[in-house]
Amino acid sequence: MKDLASRKFLKAAPDAVAANVDKNWSADWKAYGTSDGTLYGAPLMASVKGFIWYSPAKFKEWGVEVPTTWDELLALTKTIQEKTGTTPWCAGFGSGDATGWPGTDWVEDLVLRQAGAETYDKWVANKIPFTDPAIKKGL
Repeated sequence: MKDLASRKFLKAAPDAVAANVDKNWSADWKAYGTSDGTLYGAPLMASVKGFIWYSPAKFKEWGVEVPTTWDELLALTKTIQEKTGTTPWCAGFGSGDATGWPGTDWVEDLVLRQAGAETYDKWVANKIPFTDPAIKKGL
């Protein structure tokens, strides 16, 4: 967007749109549509698919903390398996004729978190292959 705005391909959002964004969205969301202090685009909706829901009561009962690293998450997975005898993860990767697309959200989030934004950007721009060691590490 910054490139398009700098080349004058975009028009500033009307005041009414800016007021709506200020009323209904956080400053972070507004920043996504802003370049050099000018609002060009407004969020329409937000869809976060990478959340992990958990039971704070169970974590307290089990004496575990919310993990902050991949290794801590793997250790927590093992702890939950040992305490419950169940598999703690369930990811719906099916979607009828489009089976598989929900999995891309998880894979992309893992690569972004584990390999970093620079590697992720290279990956989605096809500058590094899926088999690159940094991508494998993210998976």
